[in-house]
Amino acid sequence: MLLLDGCFVVEFFLKGHDSEEDALIDATWAIQNVYNDMLLLENQLPFFVLERFYDLATGGLGRDYFVTNVLVNYLTVDMTSGPRDPESTRPPDGEIHHLLHLYYYWFLPPEQRFGSGAASKSEDEALEEMTSRSMDDERSPSLLPPASELQDSGVTFRVKKSPRSMVDVTFDRRSGTLEIPAVESYTNHAVFANLLAYEQSRGRWELQRLVSYVLLMASVVDARRDVEALQRAGVLARGDEETAAFYANLGELCPPPEFVDNCYAALLRDVREYCGRSWNRHRAVLVHDYFSNPWTSMSAAAAVFLLVLTVVQTVYTVLPYYSPN
Repeated sequence: MLLLDGCFVVEFFLKGHDSEEDALIDATWAIQNVYNDMLLLENQLPFFVLERFYDLATGGLGRDYFVTNVLVNYLTVDMTSGPRDPESTRPPDGEIHHLLHLYYYWFLPPEQRFGSGAASKSEDEALEEMTSRSMDDERSPSLLPPASELQDSGVTFRVKKSPRSMVDVTFDRRSGTLEIPAVESYTNHAVFANLLAYEQSRGRWELQRLVSYVLLMASVVDARRDVEALQRAGVLARGDEETAAFYANLGELCPPPEFVDNCYAALLRDVREYCGRSWNRHRAVLVHDYFSNPWTSMSAAAAVFLLVLTVVQTVYTVLPYYSPN
């Protein structure tokens, strides 16, 4: 089985790379199904097996050519951004376990992740961190309210310009602006699900960035009005219930939030603190009710102007009684 599947995978990429006519390669509907099957976690083949078969089939072109010229052209088709240079197409240690591992590395390159270059925590370090967090007087929140509730609390959504990766979500505590990278196209649900499965299979002590992102989006995008709010901000391309269902279904594949080493822990805490300030909520109501469009803004300005004139007139009317000279 290993020999048969390995030969099929190598031949599939070779025919596609050489633009050979083939019933499977030429059928668009079939190619997507093949991609989905090749990226299933349970279908992964050791990468050194594929390398060896490719080396035999090409007369010794080598591993680097297989990765930088063949795989990178096919495995990054549905990514908004793939590897930028040949040196970034392989992990720093050079070790590739299987195709899904390579795809995950391209999907979330280490140099684009939070805490760049940080090594994986040991079990003792992770346990100590989790224990210290649990002993805090106020436990950090694990989820956010829906987008509509965040807006009512004064939070503003904005599409993030030049994000480092899809998970590059940030929050400005001063302005209350939550910046999220634009979701221009939706990764195949099956592929996304397998990326989540792979990330969780690496061990519970690993920082789960993709799981954190899915839980964040699933909590913010709870209903259609939440989707519409993010669409108006330019974050989401579509404003329908299908988008909310996309993240909700992926969220069901994630572990409970309290058991996730969340990379947005500080962000979640800052957003909760911002929403807890009554002034921010009152300001949001003021802006929404009186400054949401030019006409209401003009009406509010006119009312303030008339109020000022009334006060001035009252002062000049009362002033002579106190200073008759």
